Amino acid sequence: EAQFNLTSVGVPPTAPPAAPAVVTPAAPKVSSETHPDQIKWYANNNPSFSWALTKDITGVNVLADRNPNSNPGTKSDGMRTSYTFKDVDEGAWYFHIRLKNSAGWGAITHFGFNIDTEAPTAIEAYFTDTDQSNIRPTIKLSATDTMSGVDYYEIYANNTTSTWKDDGTGQYQLDTLPAGSHKINITAYDKAGNSVSTELFRNVVLPPEAPKVVSVSARDELYAWLKLNVLWIIIIFLITLLIIILIYD
Repeated sequence: EAQFNLTSVGVPPTAPPAAPAVVTPAAPKVSSETHPDQIKWYANNNPSFSWALTKDITGVNVLADRNPNSNPGTKSDGMRTSYTFKDVDEGAWYFHIRLKNSAGWGAITHFGFNIDTEAPTAIEAYFTDTDQSNIRPTIKLSATDTMSGVDYYEIYANNTTSTWKDDGTGQYQLDTLPAGSHKINITAYDKAGNSVSTELFRNVVLPPEAPKVVSVSARDELYAWLKLNVLWIIIIFLITLLIIILIYD
């Protein structure tokens, strides 16, 4: 008779889930309180940048230069969440940053910033004519800014301030000026807000008014003549009447 030995067979334990693979950090999100718009120009030459760090970060590397795609390297600048550069030269710059964790150095963020601390060069302004009877004279304007470029002009005349962008003609026509002496203040601004100003003076003399011509009808002329000569008419009438009486008396 056959015999069988039955032994219990253990169920192998379920393997724990594998730990997720550690990947290098993503390019950090950078912001700037001093230079928030990467397209605009700013007169501040102490740019400041900030970012957030997660718990796994073990290194931060930053760099600023004029190359839009520089690699800041693999030497950590410390566990910081912000950085401020001091007394940066004018021009277009780029801030670069990358983070490190246990898997290594991650992707790089490139953040552009533009600095212009100098005002436009001396503004040139003059009237295109010398006719003092011209109540809306035209001013020829020009200014130069080698870094960010001239943005707009402010013209203050007759207690009114106007903003004007050069349309390519370089000429601005004032609004109507009353008779008298006027001081016109002109300010040129560059794209970073730096400015330079100058003044012009204009004397407006209005021509005398032409005498008014009044149309008079024949009846009005007769009435005026009679009004002017009524006394003589009465005297002549009385003398004529007296002569008639004397003749026929």
